[in-house]
Amino acid sequence: MLLQGGTLLIHDEKKNVVPTVSDLLPGFIDTHCHLWQTQYKGVHANHTLIGYLPPGKHVAGFCSTDHLFWGQLSGALESIDAGTTTVVDHASCNTSPDHPQVAIQALLPAGLRSIYCHMPARRAISTSSWNLEDDTFSGQTISDFPAITRTSPFDKELVHMCFAMDKIYTPAEMLKPYYASLRDPTKERAKLVTTLAAGWPMGGNGSTAIKLLNSHGFLAPDILLSTAIFHKMEMARYTNPLERSSRTCQTPNSRWVDSLSLCEKITMIRPASEWIVVFGGLPPRRGEVGNLKEGMKADMIVFDSTSAALLAAAVEDPVAAIVLHNNSSDIYMVTIDGLIKKEGGRLVDFVTAPAPNKPKSLIQPGTKLPWKGIAVKLLESRRALKERTVDVNFAAGADYSINKFHANRETMLRSQ
Repeated sequence: MLLQGGTLLIHDEKKNVVPTVSDLLPGFIDTHCHLWQTQYKGVHANHTLIGYLPPGKHVAGFCSTDHLFWGQLSGALESIDAGTTTVVDHASCNTSPDHPQVAIQALLPAGLRSIYCHMPARRAISTSSWNLEDDTFSGQTISDFPAITRTSPFDKELVHMCFAMDKIYTPAEMLKPYYASLRDPTKERAKLVTTLAAGWPMGGNGSTAIKLLNSHGFLAPDILLSTAIFHKMEMARYTNPLERSSRTCQTPNSRWVDSLSLCEKITMIRPASEWIVVFGGLPPRRGEVGNLKEGMKADMIVFDSTSAALLAAAVEDPVAAIVLHNNSSDIYMVTIDGLIKKEGGRLVDFVTAPAPNKPKSLIQPGTKLPWKGIAVKLLESRRALKERTVDVNFAAGADYSINKFHANRETMLRSQ
């Protein structure tokens, strides 16, 4: 295997490109995550979705840019440590024009291949009676997104500006010009638009995300429906009409991919040395990640097959060993774009780059960031963030969410 500029030039199965006690795989792809939420890991262990929303998603309004930087960076490094080299970051952290600048600055030193899906701001303007301010259709949102996308320099091979749109139950007369603006080729258009499509029993029998988007004529290869775990039959219903303009793909039931997407087909082929996880509809350009062959991006994972967890299992069935038995400590090395991000089972040190708009940089570009220093900053940030929210009535927030989603309370009680 030879690398040039982060691209695989030669892949020969007969050559030992890594020690024979290791398994080489393409980097994993995570199609829905919230990297910024690292400080709140562990808080939601006993939460339902409704319980999670106020102290998990809506807490973004309490995050300063400092909190955001350390949460975003730590979340990116956690992904790399576990062998994930490409993520779709559903970035619900953009509560001011400065926040996406800092979030992207945090992504750059990590070197994680990121589809940064800019989500309009939602701020808790009252936490006693609880109320949210939503910027989805504000002029600020419409101007912020192309402004961030145009700003340079930032590594557009690793960070791709896309959009997160969850307000799809808005009247069509508002949605159609909105999507037209996001897709306008004369502007800095979104390469991909992701939408939460999770179904739930308490939601009743309303239109699903895919049915609604189809009714408005929005379905296209640039649409990603994330956490669409209840819509497999509905996806199949729309397959034939869509095949005229794009292929419909459904991700397999795997621990790394949880979404449905209108994109090029995903295939997973055994043995482990030839795994293919091709998610062709995601940036970067079609067919550049998820495989180990000539011309693909050099995003790779090396597993130590002699680890306590993988030993014996890796000899019997390498795929089963990795799916059923591995943990992040079994990953010896991770490369992204041909650069080593984890080696010898440890994350390497990282060096900060400027924000897209350099004066907005939170941390001085060129600052060296070892993992232990990042961990200290993250814990300090977590403590400060928890102090900010100590008097917040999250129970009222949960009640607000139930009403806002028009959830059926009787169904909720029956399902407990």
